[in-house]
Parts: sequence; C-alpha cells; structure tokens
Amino acid sequence: MGRVSVPLAQCSFSRGCFKAVFVLVGCLDFHVSILRAQGTISVTNWTGLQTNWSQTTALRESWYAIASSADGARLVAAVSGGGIFLSTNSGSNWAVLSAPVADWNSIASSADGTKLAAVVFGTSSSGIYSSANSGGTWTKTGAPSQEWVAIASSTNGTRLAATSDSGIYTSANSGQNWTTNSQPLGYWESIASSADGTKLVAALLSPPGIYTSTNSGSNWTQTIAPAASWLPVASSADGTHLAAGIYGSGTYTGIYISTNSGLSWTHSGAPSGFWNCIACSADGTKLVAGILTGGLYVSTNSGFNWYSANAPNTNWNSTACSADGTKFAAVVDQGGIWTAQAPIQTVAIPNLLISHPANVVTVQWQAISGWNLVQNTNPSPPGNWSFSAGVTNSNGTNYLTISPATALFFRLRYQ
Repeated sequence: MGRVSVPLAQCSFSRGCFKAVFVLVGCLDFHVSILRAQGTISVTNWTGLQTNWSQTTALRESWYAIASSADGARLVAAVSGGGIFLSTNSGSNWAVLSAPVADWNSIASSADGTKLAAVVFGTSSSGIYSSANSGGTWTKTGAPSQEWVAIASSTNGTRLAATSDSGIYTSANSGQNWTTNSQPLGYWESIASSADGTKLVAALLSPPGIYTSTNSGSNWTQTIAPAASWLPVASSADGTHLAAGIYGSGTYTGIYISTNSGLSWTHSGAPSGFWNCIACSADGTKLVAGILTGGLYVSTNSGFNWYSANAPNTNWNSTACSADGTKFAAVVDQGGIWTAQAPIQTVAIPNLLISHPANVVTVQWQAISGWNLVQNTNPSPPGNWSFSAGVTNSNGTNYLTISPATALFFRLRYQ
C-alpha cells in the first residue's frame, strides 16, 4: 500500500473545549501528518468557585434569603425583621427596595430579574408579596396568612410554588391567585422548580420525605429518598437533576442527588452537617450548598464530589446560582453577603503530530496543563469518550503509542 494522509475528520472550536477528531484506519505505512491548531481559546476556570469568595458591601444583617437572575447580575436578598435589597452588578453594590419591613424567609426571581416573589414567616404581616418591576413596587398577594417557609418560581415568573407549615400552594399567574392540592400534612421546609414550573420537588421535614410533582403541583408523589431530616432542595432547569440536603446527623447524613427526577437517589460525597441551603445551575452540574454553623461547599460535577469553599464557617442561610453556574452568592444570618465567580482565562492550544510508521500509531502533543487525549470507536455518541491510557511524557511532550485493531477516533480536550 502506498502512503496515505491521515484525514482530518473534524476540527472545531467551542468555548472551554477545543475538539480535534482524527480517524485512524487499518492501513500500513502512513506518512507523518502534522496538524497545527495554533492560537488560544477562552475557558472557564471552575476552581474559582472554590477559591474566589469575597464579602460584598452589604451591611451586617439577619440575612435569610437570596435569589439570582439567570445572568447572575441581578441579586435580590431579604432580611428577617428587615427589608429586601437589590444589586444590579452581581453584589458589588446594594440598594434597599420598597418592600415592607417583615420576617422575610424566602425569595424567588424570574430569569430576567423583573418578577420577584417573597414569603413572610412571621404572623404579624404573614403572606406572599410579589413585584413585577424588579422590586420597585410590591403587592401583597391573596395567599392566606400562615407561616410561609419557602418559594420557587418558573423562569418567566408566572408559575410560583410556596411551602408553609400547613401545605403547598401554587399560582399560575405570578401570585394573583393561589390554590392548594392533595399533599400530606406536615411541615414543608423547601421547594424548587423546573424552568417551566411543571416539575416541582419539595422537602417534608415531619413526617420526613421528598416529594415530586410533574403537573405544577396538582399531584404529588413521595420518592424513595430515605426518611431523614430533609431541608434544602434544588432542581435543574429540566427537573431531571435534583439535590437535597439533610439537616443534622443520624442514620442518613449529607447531600443526596438524583439524575432521574427523583426516581432514585444517591448519597454524594458531601460531609454530614446541618445543611441549610443549596442552589444549582440550569444544567444541574454546578452546585453551592451551605451548612448552618459550618462552611460553604461547591460541586462542579452534578454533586458527585464536593469541595470546601474559601469562605468562613458561619450561619449560611441561603445560596443562589446563575444559570450557567459561573456566579454564586450566599447570605449569612447575622452577617453579610458573599459572592464567587469562575473567571475566564486564556489557554494556549497545543500543536499535534500524528505518525503511523508500519502498524504502530503515535500521537504526540505539547504538554500544556489541562489538555487531555480522549478516544472513541465512534465519534457520534457525545458521552462515550474515554481518557486514553498509556500516555507518557518526555521533555515537555506527551506521547501515546498504540497498535489499533479497528478504527479509532481521538480528540484533544481541555478540562
């Protein structure tokens, strides 16, 4: 057989990941093919969510709740026994809104930050309040007076769901009207919503359990989550990825995750503690959770692993996350408001060299931190790429030498 160039099957760029796929066929005596992918790309440094925490200029208050717009620029935070505050620059500056002084316990925001809803826990001004102009004015809705605990919103702010000491209430018109349906009696601690408001997940403290709804709260089903002191819950935009924290110690502790809308639950690597708050990105891969009288923890792989954030051990009451997971925010009871952001950094793209003398294939590339070689026998399935084993390094160059029995596809991936 004569000399044949290794064909470049695909070469594309995407933010945070450079892809170069090569097809190696079962032919002998390939000549050297040099593939030069010069330049740089911009990638997200996710470790910043652990290390880049800083306290904002917000005053020391009894902060109880915080919510974020989809882009993370607009943050709204509520004080128990105080007012509601707004930041339009990711927490750099704060301004008090016109909401009344009350025992605010939870707050929710639409994706664009214009529609807000907040619940009052105390009995004096108990109720649910809403705003349609980013907090400029507030209206007390027709929700009954009771000890409201938590509230969640669809991304357009139309569908709301709120929990109290006596049940779960839902609204399909931004809080103008409220209805309650069949769900067990008990103390409902928290609730989270999918982007369209159809899928809900709620935690029942006593009797303990996690319940889900697939029809905006009309019907509820108890999941197989273990009987534990469940408190915070979070949901991805499609309602598939769920996370729930256990408040305290016992037979079951830590944080559990579900990747199938609550049909099954898996204990994550989070430590035991009084988990008090949790929030996640739209795709459910980035999470931030806080322990009362403890620390903040971050996960960038859907909750399977957790890492302690560079933030103080204190009374973390509520957390928030931008839709893309690059911006986190958290509030402290009798403390302040903290934020973190994953920075964008520029990374050099390595040059690659593929050679095929005789029946041995050698792939080599510059050893630049963060770049890894992955392979697949079929380039179509996006989830079946595996890290190439047997990579060696010599004088700043990575090498992989193999004798493929069948066609192989390689991709150099940054992560």
